[in-house]
Amino acid sequence: MESLAPPPPFRLNSNHVESWKLWKQRFQLYMDATSLNVKPESQRVAILLHAIGEECLEIYNTFNEVSSASMNDILAKFEAYFVPQRNITYQRQRLYHHLLSFLLLALIVTIDFQAGSSV
Repeated sequence: MESLAPPPPFRLNSNHVESWKLWKQRFQLYMDATSLNVKPESQRVAILLHAIGEECLEIYNTFNEVSSASMNDILAKFEAYFVPQRNITYQRQRLYHHLLSFLLLALIVTIDFQAGSSV
């Protein structure tokens, strides 16, 4: 496995949440397959920063307190950057809105409502 290439650099796109999850998985598989995960921590961090690409290296440079961070800490910071927190209240409101739309459509079908007719 000495000639196994690292995953291509991460590219920011419109669906960066899913792209990040896939890239992270490929990177972790690469580290396992090449036994690089047993290297010293500083070398693992360097491998990550080299593999992740220029766009993400610029993002990395904006993180606080990363000079002594482990590879897993840095991956967690990227995870927080690319996978934003979900707004539970907003998600519930959207679900409620979809439920009301569904119920309204079901009612329209039940009463055989015709557009333009008076109720």
